[in-house]
Amino acid sequence: MSNLTTSPDVDALLTSGTNAEMITKLGAATAAQGVFAEAVVYPVTATAENGAAAVGVNVVRFRSVSAFTLTEVRASCKIAPTGSALIIDVNNGGTSVLSTKLSVDIGETTSTTSAVPAVISSATIADDAVITIDIDQVGSTVAGTGVKVSLYGTV
Repeated sequence: MSNLTTSPDVDALLTSGTNAEMITKLGAATAAQGVFAEAVVYPVTATAENGAAAVGVNVVRFRSVSAFTLTEVRASCKIAPTGSALIIDVNNGGTSVLSTKLSVDIGETTSTTSAVPAVISSATIADDAVITIDIDQVGSTVAGTGVKVSLYGTV
């Protein structure tokens, strides 16, 4: 296999490859080496689409379908929190995997624009691990609605 060094090469593989839907967010170094890890994505809904976020522990609970290494966490909402940020924690077996929690800042609808990005402190997730999502803080004026959390990783 030849090395894939340009974005169009990677895009062509992603759109024509047999596991295109599973191969996401490849690093340039990995693509340049022609080595691909199988990606996993867990998108989960933490509130109803029009439901206001509420502080709570274990607002979402699910089990991983395989062992994987967590590489990124994201949160989004339909309506932005106001008054204070929306803060979310991700737990593996009851223990947080984040040393800096996931935040959707005031007036924003995604954690990707957060002034303080989440930091993963415990990336190893075992097969059949119990993953839970906590909402630690909601907007004080508008809580935020339609909250979703996505976990990205590699097998």
